[in-house]
Amino acid sequence: MTVPPAAGVRVAFQAVPAAVRSAIEQVCGSPVVEARTQPGGFSPGVAARVSCADGSRHFVKAVSAEVNRRSVEIYRQELDVLTALEPFILASDLPIPRLRGSDARADRRARAR
Repeated sequence: MTVPPAAGVRVAFQAVPAAVRSAIEQVCGSPVVEARTQPGGFSPGVAARVSCADGSRHFVKAVSAEVNRRSVEIYRQELDVLTALEPFILASDLPIPRLRGSDARADRRARAR
C-alpha cells in the first residue's frame, strides 16, 4: 500500500491488504460484494460504503500505523467515543448508526457501522 498525502486522499478499498479486507468482512458478518471509497476526511486510510452478500450495508474505516501512527490513535479515540455513545444511539437520542464492531490487528483498525 502506498502512502497517500495527508490532504484528504483516501486509500481505495480494493488497495487494502487482503487480511484487513477479511477482518472487515468478519466485522460485517458477510463478504463484501461492492465497495465505494468515500472522498474527503483527513486520515490516510480507507473510508468506504460497502454492500455485503447478505444484503447488509456498512460504512467502514481502516488505517495502518505504517502509513500514519497518529491516525491509528485517532481511530482508537473515535471507537471509544462511539462505544460510550451506544446507550444514547440505542435510545434513538442520537441520529447516528450503531457501531457494528471493530478489529485491531498489529496496529491496524477495522470498523464497521
